[in-house]
Amino acid sequence: MADGLFRAHRYDMFRHLGVDSNAIVFVGNSITDMYNWCEAFVGLPTGCYVCNRGVSGARTEDVLENIDAMVAGGPRQLFLMIGPNDLADGCSPAMVAEGVARIVWRVKRLSPRTEVLLQSILPSTVGERTLEAERAANELIRHVADTAGVVYVDLWDDLCGVVGDCRYSLDGLHLCALGYRVWCERVARYMGEV
Repeated sequence: MADGLFRAHRYDMFRHLGVDSNAIVFVGNSITDMYNWCEAFVGLPTGCYVCNRGVSGARTEDVLENIDAMVAGGPRQLFLMIGPNDLADGCSPAMVAEGVARIVWRVKRLSPRTEVLLQSILPSTVGERTLEAERAANELIRHVADTAGVVYVDLWDDLCGVVGDCRYSLDGLHLCALGYRVWCERVARYMGEV
């Protein structure tokens, strides 16, 4: 119950904080939520800034229900990573991809100038998650990106250390500083481009 209230508070805050056309927004679950994205990037185009819109426990349906507030000001870019919690709750890779597709099309409708970048789900075998389901979901998410004409950012190989390497993750799911550094290096080439 506390988790649900936490998520409700977080989404309520997003409705009041807002963003504008200089914002670069990171949307996702706890893996996104747990990092200080605004401190990670230097040399962004003048006026650009990074916002964290990650919510612990988020699933695709949660993002879809709350995406309007995250793009209301027409952000410059939206980096989305979502799906691990769906898979852990028994959703199929196809259901994850369908949810991601619905989010992408909603963003395109609400904020057509926002560049959407879909990031792959990271490898994890925690709980009900399996590498096979995650790989299948990523292939389908890549297809969503191709179909929608948005960028797909494949983080899988760069962050395979999440499984079994404590330098990347202490729990096999959430990232340590090294994991976030690798993630930032991978997406830095896209930051601020439009």
